[in-house]
Amino acid sequence: MISLRTYVNVCQGKLTKIDRRDQYIVVNDNSFLPYDYLFFMTGEQFRKPEKGNRTPFAEDPDNVFVINHGIDANNALRSTNSLKARWNIHLERGDSLVPLYEKPIMRYCRLPGGLYYLSINKPGRVIPLETAISVENYPIDIYNIYCLWGKHEKLLNNLQLRFEMVLITDFFEYFKEPWVYAIYHNRFEALLDELNILMTSTVGHDGFSLITEVIELYKKNKWKKKVLEFIQDNMDHLPMYAHPLVIKAMLEGFNKSPMFTR
Repeated sequence: MISLRTYVNVCQGKLTKIDRRDQYIVVNDNSFLPYDYLFFMTGEQFRKPEKGNRTPFAEDPDNVFVINHGIDANNALRSTNSLKARWNIHLERGDSLVPLYEKPIMRYCRLPGGLYYLSINKPGRVIPLETAISVENYPIDIYNIYCLWGKHEKLLNNLQLRFEMVLITDFFEYFKEPWVYAIYHNRFEALLDELNILMTSTVGHDGFSLITEVIELYKKNKWKKKVLEFIQDNMDHLPMYAHPLVIKAMLEGFNKSPMFTR
């Protein structure tokens, strides 16, 4: 099976040698190209190379398919389906023909000397400036850090403003504060999906200003009701949030207290 993160080198030319043991090919008699996985793309006039001194094919490998017409294509499809069934290969693509990868790629390990290494980058080609790397002398809570991926900095308690005001000296300690616990909840993503549907399904009608509709939607406080319902349903795990029911319970009977009576 091939990793979903694979560097692809596309080259054009005449294949003159292939060395499967050392995993390299020779193109046009002079270009040596190493490979981990090798795919051949040819035209309709392609023939399997004859066995001889200049060709390395002692026998036709199981993963070589020559497709010149529909019958060849059907045979190749049956073979690949058999391979997927044998290895239990399944890739969820939804409605898209091309899979979309959105989750981060995380590497976490313990290094010699008791150090802990964590790197996070977005899927696709690795870009150094977009890769976060941390080495600490204590274990890192990678599961909660994973929940922060893709969140807007405003949702992270105005992260950019607090950082610019030098109010954050340790990001790991910052993301242990009580305000962030709701984001770590396993149902928080479902709440975001509901809010997204709410915000996108009720705006954008013809004849109305998009800004006006968004303002009206906020005035109706439907999004606020969703958030309060989420906190109320999970109050056992999120007691640190000031839900109206909690405030009411705390202030119940305060008007009968001797402090407020003559």
